[in-house]
Amino acid sequence: TTKDGVKLAEYESGMKLRDAVEFAKKARAKLGPDFSPDETVMHEAREQLKTVSLEQFRNLRSLWRLVSPVAPIILYTLVLALITTVLRAKFHQLGVWMACIEAGDRDAAFSQLLELWVAHMLIKLLSLPEGTYMKRAKAYFGASIRNGVLSAMISQDYEYFDRTPAGVLQDRLNRDADELGENLIEFPIKMLERAAWITCNLYIVWTQSPASYFGIALLP
Repeated sequence: TTKDGVKLAEYESGMKLRDAVEFAKKARAKLGPDFSPDETVMHEAREQLKTVSLEQFRNLRSLWRLVSPVAPIILYTLVLALITTVLRAKFHQLGVWMACIEAGDRDAAFSQLLELWVAHMLIKLLSLPEGTYMKRAKAYFGASIRNGVLSAMISQDYEYFDRTPAGVLQDRLNRDADELGENLIEFPIKMLERAAWITCNLYIVWTQSPASYFGIALLP
């Protein structure tokens, strides 16, 4: 079943063993050495964790070989996302509108309205290829993951397919490919986009407010 596949992945990744080692360390620190496993067992567990970590590092290099073909597409997506973020931070601020209202300058207000319309058209124009590049990168990366997993499955013996149901294999294949696409492609781009949004807004506030007020606003 799917739950059995998840449990098997937790044991194969060393997560369960790492949790057991951490629990043994906490028990020994709080209850004394009499309540911890034998030192030989702990040494074997730590050596096994080192072996698993080395294997995971090798897997990371294999993962990079899958990510590298879509790296240019990811770079295009990131550049477009940062440009649209900067444009939104620039043209979605209220300070310029408040200045026009306080001055009662209708011509300046119409000029700002025209700039806002042009900026929205430009943001929309850049958002379309950004979303397209994002979907293409995730689809290409997911296809590479599936092809790599299927190639690895070919080298497995018959016993592997006898003890692992086809539904579990299909579910893990689709779920892992989607999760890797989210974690390695979309999530870093979103985080950098949010960081750029915060930086731009902080710069705008810093240029439009006294330094003392800006320092107080940063305290929370």
